[in-house]
Amino acid sequence: ADPVALASAEADRRLRSETVRLRAGDVPGATLSDSTIERNDNAVSLEFGAATLNNVRVRNNDGVRTFDVRAFSSLTLSAGEVRDNRGQTVINLADNARLTVNTTQVQNNSGAALVALNSAVQLTGARFTNQSGDGLSLQGSTATLSNVEVRSHRGLSLRATSASTVVVTGSRFSDNQTGIAVNASSLTLQGTEVSSNGEVGLTVGDAASVSLSDGQIANHTDGGVALGSTSHLRLSASELRANGGVGLS
Repeated sequence: ADPVALASAEADRRLRSETVRLRAGDVPGATLSDSTIERNDNAVSLEFGAATLNNVRVRNNDGVRTFDVRAFSSLTLSAGEVRDNRGQTVINLADNARLTVNTTQVQNNSGAALVALNSAVQLTGARFTNQSGDGLSLQGSTATLSNVEVRSHRGLSLRATSASTVVVTGSRFSDNQTGIAVNASSLTLQGTEVSSNGEVGLTVGDAASVSLSDGQIANHTDGGVALGSTSHLRLSASELRANGGVGLS
């Protein structure tokens, strides 16, 4: 079957043997609605393409990357569910890719939930829970997060490196193996809770800048905030509470 033809708005369509692939020369964009993508290798592969998934269930796929989005491609996920996929990365972005996620559940997958390299990310009302690797990993990327939850990952909840710029509002990072780590990047946290992660709540590495306002960093085993020698931290109307070790070091 033509993989582009499969990416159409038909209720309850199940894609079981075909990865949705869009590459240069395919249709400019494809929309898949009220459907299921399951038991494939990668679920969606984009290169110089665009895809929108509305109320789509993506589950039990076995490829290294459930979503592989590259080379100026764009992926939008809305009101869907991504779960029980087995690979190294659930959503992989590279080479100026763009991701928009609205009110979607990403849960119980193998590997990291999201890895973005030199790409742009916008998350609104998304829930990332119980992946076996890191939650969100950003390298040289920009990201805007609003009302996002990152919980119960067996790695970092959020990692920002290589001149990434991240703005987070009204979100929660909790019960992950460790908290947030920022190196040579900028992070703004507004009205956000970082709590009950193992190890340190917030690590501000060298050449990193972090601003926390109207938020809290609480209940971590190895300290609230750890600062590097060339880092910058600004706290406003926020709490460092009930952390083991030192609140700020």
